[in-house]
Amino acid sequence: MIIGDTFKIDCLADAPKIANLIFRGFQGESDYANILKVISGSKDADKIERTDTLENIANYYSHLTNCDPYQDMLFAEVASEVVGYSRVAWNLNEEGQWLGFHLGFLLPGYRRQGIGSAMLCFNEDRLKEISLRLLDEGSLQFTTPTFYEAYADEGEVGKAILLTRNGYQPVRYEYSMERSLGDPIEVPPMPAGLEVRPAQCLSTIELFGKPLMKHSAIIGVTSRKQKRTYSVGRMNQPSTPTCGRLPGMGNR
Repeated sequence: MIIGDTFKIDCLADAPKIANLIFRGFQGESDYANILKVISGSKDADKIERTDTLENIANYYSHLTNCDPYQDMLFAEVASEVVGYSRVAWNLNEEGQWLGFHLGFLLPGYRRQGIGSAMLCFNEDRLKEISLRLLDEGSLQFTTPTFYEAYADEGEVGKAILLTRNGYQPVRYEYSMERSLGDPIEVPPMPAGLEVRPAQCLSTIELFGKPLMKHSAIIGVTSRKQKRTYSVGRMNQPSTPTCGRLPGMGNR
């Protein structure tokens, strides 16, 4: 097994012994096509509706925050073909909690063989390294509550099981609402004085009076050891009360 020079070998020492399997780091823009291939190859199996392009992936990775892909990503290859990847990032939320966010994608044909567990191991070890570095630098206080955070959609059954088996607990259920366009749509009368005009480009401060913050429903205080949490996404029928999906630290 080949492991990138920047990664700790002990983190992946228990990785599965699959023929021609290697783990490596991010190799720059050439990996954008690999990211797209893995996301596109996973979405049907996970029952996720999404549309990604090489252009929006390149744009997204050009504007990462608190994430260095050369240090914070892991790619799994089998016979020189990328079959999965993971990424970590971090954020301090408005409650003063440090969130170590991580994600991972794996092509269906390579699941339940231990590759996902190896990527999860890397993600957690890397986030632990980052939090310790921030402590040394004084950017993070020892008393700051720290959490690992991940997201599993309703169709990502295997991911939810993997997270639960590794000590994660769901902390937020998020819903999406569907409505058939074949049903009649009633257009209610507009209130008096309502103005309809072309949209203007305004900043969030102009619109809301203060900057928008990323939100999290994670509650609790923990010790230096990170607490494991994850959100769960579900599809709902229109008749059921729903809540919007809150912004996270990425989905690619």
